[in-house]
Amino acid sequence: MKKKAFTLAEVLITLGIIGIIAAITLPAVLSNYRAKKAAAQLKKMYSMFAQAKLLSEIDNGPSDEWDKKSMAMEDGSENIQGNRQLALNYFNKYFKPYMKYTSIDENPKFIQNSNGESHFIVVYLADGSAIGFRNGSCAHIRFFLNGAKSKASGKDMFDYLICQSSQTNLAYNNKGFGPYCPNCTNRANSLSACSSNGMYCAALIMIDGWEFKKDYPHKL
Repeated sequence: MKKKAFTLAEVLITLGIIGIIAAITLPAVLSNYRAKKAAAQLKKMYSMFAQAKLLSEIDNGPSDEWDKKSMAMEDGSENIQGNRQLALNYFNKYFKPYMKYTSIDENPKFIQNSNGESHFIVVYLADGSAIGFRNGSCAHIRFFLNGAKSKASGKDMFDYLICQSSQTNLAYNNKGFGPYCPNCTNRANSLSACSSNGMYCAALIMIDGWEFKKDYPHKL
């Protein structure tokens, strides 16, 4: 009795087809996984930070009335160092008692300029992510999803501000706290701003319900 079986050629052809299909679909699957993971992490960091802010407001009053010292000029090592010290003072007063963290870097190398100066201090969290504090016109808050391995705004770095009540460069202003995105009053404006500058992408992600939509302009 003869037994039917696949020939070697048929097996190789089948494996080749499977390989082609995998090569086509795998990048999309991985990209979708990275997007979902980043969105979940960003939402978690935002919630954690908002909770710390809320606890601080119980003791220190509304955040839009907090005592944030005026920034020094942004150029020159002494000015940058002075702003970092002001950012550290701000963190120590308003967030240190209300956040769980592992360490603080007062001049993080991964975001230093060519003169070895960073505009941010960085607070590292237990899960490997980090939060930066910068003494700008507002208190500039940056989420680093991958900690010191973070590479680019709009991909694994996202920016927020805590501003005085008289300042208006916030999107989706929540008592002086919101994404850094001037004039991002709707999705169209937010998408345009995010496309031009990754620093403005946090607003788009929030308006999209903490998702990276298909038209998100920066590939993760």
